[in-house]
Amino acid sequence: MSRAALAAYAVGAALVLAMAWLKRPSARTLAATLMGVAGAALVAAFAMDALKHRLEEVKLGLEKSEVELRDVLNEQSRAMRDDNPLLGLGWNNFGIANSRPQGADYSGILEDWDASRGFRIVEENYLANPLTESLYWLLMAENGWTGWALFLLFQGITLVTALRAWRRDPGGLAGYAAFAILTALTLCYLHGNVERILTQVKNLSHWLLLAGLAAGMARRGARLSNGRPENAADTLQQR
Repeated sequence: MSRAALAAYAVGAALVLAMAWLKRPSARTLAATLMGVAGAALVAAFAMDALKHRLEEVKLGLEKSEVELRDVLNEQSRAMRDDNPLLGLGWNNFGIANSRPQGADYSGILEDWDASRGFRIVEENYLANPLTESLYWLLMAENGWTGWALFLLFQGITLVTALRAWRRDPGGLAGYAAFAILTALTLCYLHGNVERILTQVKNLSHWLLLAGLAAGMARRGARLSNGRPENAADTLQQR
């Protein structure tokens, strides 16, 4: 169970429901809230075993080892960035660069950590080292400061676009949808700086779909506010 993902889901759902209550309390809002509470309880029931397992890990001190591994992987990323600060070592190359045989130097960082814990170093065990958990450090390693700056710019553009779409119709259905997209994108970016969720195919598709929806809604709102028809059908209707 990803605790960060579960927390992001809970925060996002609570924000959207809170906006609904502030704007238009109704029987539908109450029904949605009750359904959300029931859904959260259902998710919690299914995740209870995983949550108990996490708590046991904390009690046994295993959580500390996980954090240390992430620190070591981030140290590998930092070394890659320092060697190629402007452009990084190349897109989609982290798994090759941090593993043997091509990335023996970077793999050595992980091997030294394992050796300090008393493990015997066998080179065959380091042919496919784990990937970094941090999207920030992954981008830094593969694309350097240039790639990270461009990614920040893209994040900002999508958030401003979603905000514009929301402000076009803050009290209407389109405004509610835009606010939900803005919330989802914000949480996605915050979570993505901690974990590599945006490198996974389903999450990547979901993210780009939300960004595209926000852009389409903002464009539609701009056309309507300028008195321009949305499409050819609207043009024919006006004629």
